[in-house]
Amino acid sequence: MTESAAKGSANAALAASLLACPGCGGKLTPFLEESETRCTGCDALFPVLADVPILVADPVAYVAEHRTALISALAELADCSPSTLATVERWARRRGVTTQRLFDDDFTRPEEHGGTPRLATTDEGFLAFVNTATEHTPLTRLLKLHGRPLGRTVEVGCGAGSESLALARQADGLVLTDLSLRAVLLARDRASDANKPLIGAVMDAENLALREGACESVVALHLVDVLADPVSFLEAASASLVRRGTLLLSTPNPALGLPDGPPELLDEVATSAGLDVTGRADGVPWLRVHSEREAQVFFVRLLVLQRGA
Repeated sequence: MTESAAKGSANAALAASLLACPGCGGKLTPFLEESETRCTGCDALFPVLADVPILVADPVAYVAEHRTALISALAELADCSPSTLATVERWARRRGVTTQRLFDDDFTRPEEHGGTPRLATTDEGFLAFVNTATEHTPLTRLLKLHGRPLGRTVEVGCGAGSESLALARQADGLVLTDLSLRAVLLARDRASDANKPLIGAVMDAENLALREGACESVVALHLVDVLADPVSFLEAASASLVRRGTLLLSTPNPALGLPDGPPELLDEVATSAGLDVTGRADGVPWLRVHSEREAQVFFVRLLVLQRGA
């Protein structure tokens, strides 16, 4: 078997073991180098663009409303072949003319393109803080708290993939998910340098298209507090984990966006979803640099959550 064939086989095996129909949880037909995948349970169809399945509850609406954004992302980051364009057009026509939407990407330019611009300050104390925060990111702290191999891993809300390569290097195989196809393509390109089994999938964090009891680790960085229904996410993530599987979370708002919510709310909601807190850290700096003259600092809570036996 050639190296390319072996890589494709490993990716296909990863997809078959972790991904599922977002409607019924059934298995999906193989989709690499295909234009569609079908649920073997409920017979639902889902489009596949550049080997990325669109695993959302209403794929017709998704493609129709994001038609322009999809074509732009494919042209920029992947193979925008005539057959891929035909797939987009075929699915978009099922809905007809509709108002176009952009992807809700909110990553900064350095997060998208890599590197950190030289900040326009000579304050030695602040620069020392920046260097420490850059070296000891929330993810590196989470992995240290976790303290064991990740195994088969899903990153939920991968964004531009600023941490996806580090995750891929630690995992036995990585599935990158986001509601934005452009984000998934960016993250997949970055994580490919790890030479590990790797799959991208468009899916909704509040309706995870993952097989029950299949994932050894799920990672969601700075995501849970911006979801409309964080409880659904935590329950679905818990259900997707093997016994003793781990959910790694970071959030700058453990009160989950509630103005007067208690800071322990996330811990309580996670426990109610069947997850045990096995590691915790608070006040960990998360640095977001926008330009040489603009940077944001958040102090986040880290949780290592384990599915019970």
